[in-house]
Amino acid sequence: MISSPIIVEKGLDAAEIYAAQLTGTDQNTELMRVLKISRKNNLSPEAVAQLLDKLNVIETGKW
Repeated sequence: MISSPIIVEKGLDAAEIYAAQLTGTDQNTELMRVLKISRKNNLSPEAVAQLLDKLNVIETGKW
């Protein structure tokens, strides 16, 4: 998944461009869904970065 510093430094637009490059993958679907929900709820880039960090931890199964 995308690293949180990219979101904080470059914003959600850059994250969406990155996700678009992953077209057709499960990672794209998951990331685009998170970004869409984040935009809908007006989350800050920092909040989105934290959310993605938490999802990455869950995805590893080490939580």
